[in-house]
Amino acid sequence: MIKARFLSFPLNVRLGIIFTVGGWVFLILSSAVITSTIALMQITLALVCSVVIYARKPWARIFCMVINILIIANNMYALAAPSLADAQGAVPAAVHALNIALFTLATFFLMQREAASFYHGENP
Repeated sequence: MIKARFLSFPLNVRLGIIFTVGGWVFLILSSAVITSTIALMQITLALVCSVVIYARKPWARIFCMVINILIIANNMYALAAPSLADAQGAVPAAVHALNIALFTLATFFLMQREAASFYHGENP
């Protein structure tokens, strides 16, 4: 197997990976700090998404974009319905807004034509 070098990836792909990993790190750490718990589902999705997007699998870009959109929708819902009684309602609005920003940027960069052609093997 040929080992991919991160710096050889196109700029949009590198930024997409950076914002995806950064979004996951912020999501997990903010959740851990605010609620004092760590969700295994979040860690599992973060690891899977981070590994497959770096591995240049053709389906990885779409998979990560779908997961990112679900996270964005969840955070937008939490912002729109702040009166939730569970732990999600205790999260400050700024945390949700930063999660939305990070995952939106990751999705934006992964949606670019350059990223699509890279993941389909058109750019070596």
